[in-house]
Amino acid sequence: MSVFRSYAARRGVSVPARTTAKVKTLLQDVVIGLAFLPPVGLHHSRVVGWVLWLVVAVTLWTGFEYLRDSRKLLAGAQSPTHGNVGRHVA
Repeated sequence: MSVFRSYAARRGVSVPARTTAKVKTLLQDVVIGLAFLPPVGLHHSRVVGWVLWLVVAVTLWTGFEYLRDSRKLLAGAQSPTHGNVGRHVA
């Protein structure tokens, strides 16, 4: 994502963090914390496993959203008027 944002910034396009990406990061932090807590990690490993797969699904979804955004960016960057300078892709 950082590479994509750098690429977009060089073309004058701002790519703000999506709400779903912020939720994904929170979920990732929570599931990693749960997995490392000995009482939770040892006794509820099945629950932690399911939550981990949920986080994987959300991660893939947010990746899809940014891929979709990158298509918009590339389409706009190829326009002869360069109308994408300074605009947000969302």
